[in-house]
Amino acid sequence: MREEEYDFYQDVREKAITGRSAHRARTHCGKGGPVRLPSDHLTKKELEQLNGECKTYRLNAPMKWAEFRELPDEHKITYIKLLRQKYNPSDRHIGTMLGISQAAVSKEFIRLGIPGGCRNGQTPWDEEGWRAWAFGEKQEESEATLAPGSGAITFDGSFAEALKTAMLLLAGGRGSIRIRWSLE
Repeated sequence: MREEEYDFYQDVREKAITGRSAHRARTHCGKGGPVRLPSDHLTKKELEQLNGECKTYRLNAPMKWAEFRELPDEHKITYIKLLRQKYNPSDRHIGTMLGISQAAVSKEFIRLGIPGGCRNGQTPWDEEGWRAWAFGEKQEESEATLAPGSGAITFDGSFAEALKTAMLLLAGGRGSIRIRWSLE
């Protein structure tokens, strides 16, 4: 037998021995069966007691300070980052929405490690979108694009409706206005 043949048969023999030995090996140090954990022997009632309380957080809705304080810090940071990404409001505007002062908001942001949202009037922000989202204020669009240059009008009815109609007529123009009224 040549040396190459001998090496081949020796290799086959060793592999066969290794293959047979794997089938005879005892696993788990003599403990037969699957790995067991302490939680495997708990009743259904005991397993349900291990579950924590499920909480949901609305990060896409305006909040007040009490609701904001209840959030975990990681959700507070996410909420502020989402507001700044979408509307880019200043700390003062966020404080107004939360119902606290700018100083209190800034103090909380420093504690959370959030950089200040100071715009200094240089960076644009979506003021209309912010007001509509945070306070529910919607800008009323008028169909008229021209405002009268001058004139006089008399309204009969509620003051609120009269002022609303006058605002629509004036279309946000600038000038002077004189108001005169009489009660019924």
